[in-house]
Amino acid sequence: MKKALKLLFSQTAVVVLLLLLQLMTLVTTLWRLSQYSAYINAALLLISLLVVLRVVSSRTNPSFQVAWVILILGLPVFGGLFYLFIYSQQHSRRYLRQLEQRWRWLSLKLPQEAAAKEMWESQYPEDARTLYYLDRLGFRPCDGTRARYLSPGEDWSQAMLQQLRQARQYIYLEFFILEEGQLWQDLLSILRERAVAGVEVRLMYDGLGSVNLPRNFPRQMESLGIHCKVFNPFRPFLTAVQNHRDHRKICVIDGRIAYTGGANLSDEYINLTHPYGHWKDAMIEVQGDSAAVLAAMFLSMWQLTESATAPVPEFLPEAAPAVTPNGLALPFCDNPLSQHRVGETIYLHAIRSARTYLHICTPYLILDHTMTQDLEMAAQSGVDVRIVIPAVADHWYAYAVAKAFCARLLSAGVKIYTYTPGFIHSKTFVWDDEGAVVGSVNLDFRSLHTHFEAGVWLRGGDAVAQTEEDFQAILRVSDPMRPEDCKPKGALKRLGHGLLRLFAPLM
Repeated sequence: MKKALKLLFSQTAVVVLLLLLQLMTLVTTLWRLSQYSAYINAALLLISLLVVLRVVSSRTNPSFQVAWVILILGLPVFGGLFYLFIYSQQHSRRYLRQLEQRWRWLSLKLPQEAAAKEMWESQYPEDARTLYYLDRLGFRPCDGTRARYLSPGEDWSQAMLQQLRQARQYIYLEFFILEEGQLWQDLLSILRERAVAGVEVRLMYDGLGSVNLPRNFPRQMESLGIHCKVFNPFRPFLTAVQNHRDHRKICVIDGRIAYTGGANLSDEYINLTHPYGHWKDAMIEVQGDSAAVLAAMFLSMWQLTESATAPVPEFLPEAAPAVTPNGLALPFCDNPLSQHRVGETIYLHAIRSARTYLHICTPYLILDHTMTQDLEMAAQSGVDVRIVIPAVADHWYAYAVAKAFCARLLSAGVKIYTYTPGFIHSKTFVWDDEGAVVGSVNLDFRSLHTHFEAGVWLRGGDAVAQTEEDFQAILRVSDPMRPEDCKPKGALKRLGHGLLRLFAPLM
């Protein structure tokens, strides 16, 4: 009863209630207007038609276009106005230019490693075109990097906390979810101690992912000497801006060592709590040049909330860390306001580059036509394509949609498994013992198109082998999925799954 009352009067419940009231008010108003006059009704129909033409001619993913066109034509009276109401409130082009300019400016302060790009292209010539494309966006290979794959979340948290205690210059933390608990208490104790010692500590979390934190949380942190900001604070307004979440997980220490991947700052990610059984996550630790790149990524987001004249701190390490490189690395990040889909580009390149095997872990499997077709083609051309998804779902609708995609992929020869101990939250690609990607990018529309994301593309070295070794361990506790497992029973369930798949891009 206490939990129910706490949820009922929580900030989240209030926000949901206000959103529902806005939606009901909008629908009711438009419906009444449509009944009031034939002229108003005709005007609304014309607006919907013009909006359909705008959607079809836009550069968005075709799956988004189809979903919106069906929604607008299915509700022709107010469908067009509803679209305009949502998308007229997006970030301006000026905001987009500011974001890209800050990243490019910061990336130019990084060591320009032409030798690393030449080395990468000479060893992996099939990557040359993708590297050229990424180079134009400011993402460049680093050869002075030592990488280590860390899984599950307990291994990452222990390694991170140990390194944080050794911070001397700065600590940058950027996470989607920050939740009070044992992990946060252990982390906060170190951050306070380091701040007192003169280390610059900056903390940024997403306004929706961490919506349950108290509103005065940033002020609490500032009083402890920790600079704190909320990225895109969640407000109860129907707007596409609220879809642009900071889903990245980044920790940088002195520009010498950094972490990124799938784990958030919450106890379930390190299995202190078990809401969905055993939580399996993955992070990548990088030392050397790649750590400075992740610091620049952090600052590019942090600077957006400050004035144009705000000084940029020195984020390069005071003394270049002496590390023994063990492969090539290319840290990257995604910007949903741009037409460039960096995470999706790297994933598609991995699928098309695989010759022997392609092994994928993802908590969600909600794909567009291009990625589905590429996975099918890889499997049908003889590549051993295996995908592991959770056996325990954290969102029922996401699991239901995933089953629809699983049925098609299984019929094409893709092998799909469910992680029986619980929920697998790792976002990893590994192929041919030579390439791997570890980051925050899920295989769903939100990660690939509407979220800010980050990750590291690896070629050669110990971390690639560690990622594949972990995948084999995951397979040993996972069950293969059969085509009959994906078929909903009953006409209503089949209809419901079809609708979920159709409107998956809008969820």
